[in-house]
Amino acid sequence: MEDSGEISPHVFRKSVATLIDAEATLEAAAAVLGHSGTAVTAKHYVKKATAAPDMSEILNRFGQNGNEKDG
Repeated sequence: MEDSGEISPHVFRKSVATLIDAEATLEAAAAVLGHSGTAVTAKHYVKKATAAPDMSEILNRFGQNGNEKDG
């Protein structure tokens, strides 16, 4: 099957939901898509993050505190 370069309505809705979730809220994304709640939006429309946020600063502090001797 040849790619016509067109975006399907479902892919468009997923892209819109993901953008609104990232820039505003999941509730706003659900409302724009016309969903009565957020469950369907979260499960089927919002793209999941592929990488965890960088928490290295927090984890480094945790490691440093663990090396200190108690009182």
